[in-house]
Amino acid sequence: MSDIILMDVGNTSIHIGHVINNKIIDNFKIKSEEKVVDKNLLIMINEKFNLNLIKNKGNLVISSVVPAITDSLINLSIKYLNKSPFVVNSTVKKSIEIKTDNPDEVGSDIICASVMSKNTDDVLIIDLGTAIKYIYTKHNILHGVIIAPGIAMSMKSLNNNTALLPKIEISIPADVLGKNTIECIQSGLTYGIASQLEGLILRIENQLKKRLKVILTGGDSKLISKILNHKHILDQELVLKGLLEIYNINEGK
Repeated sequence: MSDIILMDVGNTSIHIGHVINNKIIDNFKIKSEEKVVDKNLLIMINEKFNLNLIKNKGNLVISSVVPAITDSLINLSIKYLNKSPFVVNSTVKKSIEIKTDNPDEVGSDIICASVMSKNTDDVLIIDLGTAIKYIYTKHNILHGVIIAPGIAMSMKSLNNNTALLPKIEISIPADVLGKNTIECIQSGLTYGIASQLEGLILRIENQLKKRLKVILTGGDSKLISKILNHKHILDQELVLKGLLEIYNINEGK
């Protein structure tokens, strides 16, 4: 039996998964802040998963788009787990080809999501995180990506650039047309993003002249899935699954 801790580090949250016998059996999220990446993080993980098993015959496997947190995690792993973690980058072995102008620029989160579309034709993965990534793959090749501001980033922009609009809890209002300030903002952030997805899916399908299999993942995917008027699959663990897949390919499992 082997134990693995998966860590998908984004700009808003760190998604942490526990793998036993090549299956993700549990996962949780914490806020993505450099100050939380210290010994207390390992204590928190140990409360949920037994880190002694990682020390003995497991590993820490990281996908990160926040370099400062990546460095801190590497140092933590070496200091307290006595091993260097496996970190995904553009040079690791993977089951897909990255067919972009500059493959080295492709983020590890996009790589991890992409590998889960292997052996499937015409897939559009939409990762709703701090940024929204639209990832098109076909025949084990990553062909193109769209990146747009996510819900939290849009909310931050409203707060930073308007004097009177308040910071609100993000939820789906009952009606598209709001009747008060909070509902108006909620509608723009939820129905607005859902409409963006519907519009871009249609534009991509028109450009490719074919229908796509659409998969939603990421922190805001469950929320937007409720109001998206397009057939799709919801898989909130997709990036963690891809991270595990890449680790297995490189470790020969």
